[in-house]
Amino acid sequence: GYFQEKSRRRLMYEKDQQVLIAIVCPEVISIHYSRMIESVKREAEKRNGRISVYIDDFDARKTNEIVQTIAVRNEADGILIFSSSGVKEKINLPMVCFGCPKEGEADTIYVDMHAVFADIIAYLKGLGHTDIGFIGESNTQEKNKAYRRAMAEAGLPVREEHVYINDKRFEKIGYAAAEQMNADLPTAVIAAYDEVALAAMHALEQRGIRVPEEISFVGINNIPSAEYFHTPLTTVEVFSDRQSEMAVEILFERILGEPSERKHILLPHQLICRKSVKAV
Repeated sequence: GYFQEKSRRRLMYEKDQQVLIAIVCPEVISIHYSRMIESVKREAEKRNGRISVYIDDFDARKTNEIVQTIAVRNEADGILIFSSSGVKEKINLPMVCFGCPKEGEADTIYVDMHAVFADIIAYLKGLGHTDIGFIGESNTQEKNKAYRRAMAEAGLPVREEHVYINDKRFEKIGYAAAEQMNADLPTAVIAAYDEVALAAMHALEQRGIRVPEEISFVGINNIPSAEYFHTPLTTVEVFSDRQSEMAVEILFERILGEPSERKHILLPHQLICRKSVKAV
């Protein structure tokens, strides 16, 4: 029934009925995810489309239930998803996955997180940093793995006492990590995302530990506030808006166009150097 369904959607679109894109997202409280949802909405509306948002709470079982419900009830013309690993059954809808290199039946748009950490660590090592820590949470295990792999490839040891992983979220992670830090500080820390880095910097400075004079910080995602913190944060730009533009473009092509091979698009990233890092 795939081609009959595609013909029906094309006919509806030609009659000025809007294409509906379902976004299956882990959460909306994160600045990173909310920015991407807003970008998808903007791009869809340019094409006379609209969006609906579903929250899966980083739960693979819930992801599968949401996707199957959307497909069975015909609630959308296409799906954007942040991880398709939880989708256990094939669905009769176009699907684009963010951050999933060649995962399942979906088209994919992703940033190579290992390359991100390799570039950060090469930058820090070039400034004399060899004791580099990491702050993350239970939902950032892939970044933890990328950090460890990149450290090994750079010939640098991972000191477990300088790896701070806990089950808190956002700024609370940064505060919790800062509370664990003692006089034996790493010279630099990579945070799983910017909110974590900014909170840790703030908590340490409240204790009289200066950034970057005594410890350097790097974040990921380049959220707007990172540039305007009293010590502007060095971070990695992952081009969220561009990811959203390409995802919507691919979905509309799948919904309204002719079948083509799956697309797996690796996007670039860019290290944004600011004042939170200092040479040793």
